[in-house]
Amino acid sequence: MERQREEEQKKTVFRERALRLYQQNRQKIVLLRLVQPRFFLFLWAILGGLALLAGLAWSARVPVTQSGVGLVLERGEALPGRSQYIVLSLLPPDSAGQLKPDQRVVVRYDNSRSALLARIDTVEPNVLSPDAIRSRFALTGALAELVREPAAVAVARVEAETGGLSTAAYSGRSFRIDVEIASRRVLNLMPGFRSW
Repeated sequence: MERQREEEQKKTVFRERALRLYQQNRQKIVLLRLVQPRFFLFLWAILGGLALLAGLAWSARVPVTQSGVGLVLERGEALPGRSQYIVLSLLPPDSAGQLKPDQRVVVRYDNSRSALLARIDTVEPNVLSPDAIRSRFALTGALAELVREPAAVAVARVEAETGGLSTAAYSGRSFRIDVEIASRRVLNLMPGFRSW
């Protein structure tokens, strides 16, 4: 047997110990170290941030508004806890089906930060003609002249004022209003996600 071993050693140029070490090293799993561990942490942080932003975009909602004209009117005595001022909201006829009680109305005072905040109390069931609006709400003078087209009509009670102007400064005038008719996810505002 030893003779056979000697013959095999003569046939190979390599020593037996060297061959054994070579075989052991080939069986080990070698992981290449292409990047530093800190870089992996950085990538995980970016992935976590993107997941957080996606979650916020999915859950956050923005209001959908319908613009129109608002006439601020003073109506009799205020009930306890309620304002004596109302906002007669005149909106395009196609928005009639979207108006509901308790929707928020924002009355903008020119281009300033001042605004009135109101909530819709009642909604007229049908679109009203200009004459019907004038007679139903007893509009006269300059306010009556502002009503020129059929409109979806809602009556909102003033709840609060912002920007330092009193509600009386708005009384008897017309303003641009925004009625929050719905809300939608922020994600729906992005192209490709409109149907979600």
